[in-house]
Parts: sequence; C-alpha cells; structure tokens
Amino acid sequence: MNQSNMTIPAREIIDDILPKLASLQSFVDHTLSNSIRQQESAEQRRQEESLKSELQMELTIIRMNIDHLVKRHKTILSQLGVSRRVCGPSAKLDQAEATAIERLMQLHQRIRTLYAEA
Repeated sequence: MNQSNMTIPAREIIDDILPKLASLQSFVDHTLSNSIRQQESAEQRRQEESLKSELQMELTIIRMNIDHLVKRHKTILSQLGVSRRVCGPSAKLDQAEATAIERLMQLHQRIRTLYAEA
C-alpha cells in the first residue's frame, strides 16, 4: 500500500486483503473457539476469551471499512476477473479504510506470531 497518497493496487485487495480478513475471521470463529473449549485452565480460558472478544470487535470495525472500500471500488474490482496477470488500477483509500487495512495487517501478523509459538 502506498501510504503517501493512500492508494492500493486493486489486485492486492483481491489477493491479499480479503483473504487475510477471511483467515482472521475463520481463526476467531473456529480455531480460537475450539481452543477455548479445550482449555483445562480457567485462567487460560479467560485469556483466550478476552482475546476472542478483542479480535471480534476489531474485525467488525475492519470489515465495515473494507466492505465500504469494496463497494466504492466494485467496478474496478469486478473488472479484474480471475486472471493473475492483470494488476489492475489502484484504488484510493479514505482514512478509515487505510487504517482498517493497516490494522488488519497488524492483527494478522500478531496472530501468526502468537500461534507460531504454540
């Protein structure tokens, strides 16, 4: 993402942003929920429940802003099709969308780091 004028290649939205959002949502809905159910320690269960609540709230805000981005740029995104060779135009981001994408990347890296050690 180009921070100076807040644009992002349309292909990056399709190939990177949306899959990361789906991956984090799946992690919260399935992996983390299963882990909470399997915890024998009440303290560990509380920590993971707290993490789940935090992630759910964060993902709701991120999803709202990314949905807004996708709706605003529906035309250019739909023109990309499935061809991996087409980079496509860049999409302009508003401040909330740029923040949502930045936060998504941070959360994705945080979860990868936390659960890579497990």
